[in-house]
Amino acid sequence: MSHIIEDKKAQLEAKRIKHLNELARLFGGWYNPKENEGDKIDYKYCWEYLQKMENKTHRLVEIYCGDGSINQAEKSWNAWKELEELKAIIPNTISRWFNNPEKFKQYLFINLDPRQYSLKLDLPYNTQTTIYKDWGGYGILAPEHLYKN
Repeated sequence: MSHIIEDKKAQLEAKRIKHLNELARLFGGWYNPKENEGDKIDYKYCWEYLQKMENKTHRLVEIYCGDGSINQAEKSWNAWKELEELKAIIPNTISRWFNNPEKFKQYLFINLDPRQYSLKLDLPYNTQTTIYKDWGGYGILAPEHLYKN
């Protein structure tokens, strides 16, 4: 039984790596200034960071959109301020992973609909890619089906 669980974990890890490599391909490849020294991409760190940022952003979007409480205006304002900070932090952090950071920054946006993913890529319509997309055709930075172990 444990070998089945291990196989599923390995398959999930392979899907995450494929997703991350596809993101890198879209944005000019992995940026690795020490490539000649044998440094490897830390896929686990990259995936966990994407997942953490998606969850944090999504939570703030839910707060921003409201829960009907009496102090909703104050909560929304505070959530909006945090979202504005994340708009600066996330692209600058993630884009450093790729050789074409400006292209990544150009396509990344925060979706303010709490029913959907929060971190999306608005890729040109004819972009050939295997990353997961929503029904609107937006690329998903950290799709949920790759979360579960």
